[in-house]
Amino acid sequence: DDYAEYIRKYIEDNKLSVDYILGYSFGGAIAIRYKTKYKGNEKLILVSPAIIRTQNKSKKFVKTPKIFEKLRNALRDFYLINIVKTNEMVYGTKFLRSTYQVIARVDLKDEVKEIPKGDFIIIYGEEDEQVNPSNVISYLGDEYKNNIKLISGGKHNIGVTNVVDVANIIDDYVN
Repeated sequence: DDYAEYIRKYIEDNKLSVDYILGYSFGGAIAIRYKTKYKGNEKLILVSPAIIRTQNKSKKFVKTPKIFEKLRNALRDFYLINIVKTNEMVYGTKFLRSTYQVIARVDLKDEVKEIPKGDFIIIYGEEDEQVNPSNVISYLGDEYKNNIKLISGGKHNIGVTNVVDVANIIDDYVN
């Protein structure tokens, strides 16, 4: 909500007329929250958006000793910094890392369905390793098939590796 409010305030303070908002990955999640919260006329272009978050719904029956909690957190951070290489984790301060961990758990799948179908497109790489496009495709179903564009062989970083493909899809949508 804070990020969505920042965008709203930035647009308002700078007296901008905005037709489209492009959000990449986490920025796509922010764009979705902005659109559903402020109900603007802007259309969304969501590239590799983080929409569906899987939650661990199991209950803890035994209190985890602090040492195991610290070990789990260290392993998670190692994975995100060295394997996934999430920029917020690699370059972020301890505060930014903890903020990212909270935000990265926000599930937006129901909010996407609040947005009129003509007001957004989603562009994914078919082989996205950070967000699973098939989860979004399954959840939204055939009703939204025209909203989702897949780039063959693309991964999460399609904005860097598949620039022409992404640009062509955006061009088709805008025009």
